[in-house]
Amino acid sequence: MHMTFLQLHTNNLPALQAFYAALGFHVTVYNEYIDIPIGTTLLRFQDDDTPLTGGYHFAINVAVSDVAIVREWLSTHTPIIQSNQGTTIFQFDEWHAHAVYCSDPDNNIVEFIVRDNIVTQPQSSFRVADSLCISEIGLACADVPATIAQFRNSFAIPDFFSHNDEFWPIGDDNGLFIMVQSPRLWYPDTSIPAALMPVTVKFHTAPNQHWQLDGYPYRITPSVD
Repeated sequence: MHMTFLQLHTNNLPALQAFYAALGFHVTVYNEYIDIPIGTTLLRFQDDDTPLTGGYHFAINVAVSDVAIVREWLSTHTPIIQSNQGTTIFQFDEWHAHAVYCSDPDNNIVEFIVRDNIVTQPQSSFRVADSLCISEIGLACADVPATIAQFRNSFAIPDFFSHNDEFWPIGDDNGLFIMVQSPRLWYPDTSIPAALMPVTVKFHTAPNQHWQLDGYPYRITPSVD
């Protein structure tokens, strides 16, 4: 699965523009939104007058073999999120992945993840051009199993390793929907709750399908490009 487009909403557009530009991403500014190409995914932040609480979580696949060089690069631009035990590199054995995290000015949790199942080249440094795509988007749910059941009425997307009734990832290494129980706090050890905020996703899948569940501000559609 591959996300070609991800739209998130914000009450703080100028600050997000400055943050992602400072990281080195190319930011195109429009009257009511900004566009940020991240590898093969277009990330859009849409200005929104409705007060938003909580924060989004999304992950970026990176084309390096050692996540420590991503941490070194990221730490020169913004504070790294630490666990309560002081950990800054997080290992996911079942997922065969390692990740580092930061937060942007909107309290969105941004994850840079190295996946062992994606072929990379050894490198001594990281730059934003090494970003492959946005590979995860967290979706807060009032009832995770029920939401998964509704979702699968439209899309045949497999489970991604272990899951439970509060945390249920579906997809693959290139694209994952992370269904979480609201108001669960976003990993790792953040104080940011997973909230129901508007999300629009386009991704490569079977044509002529879409998903928009009553009561949720999410729209997920197949990509036609």
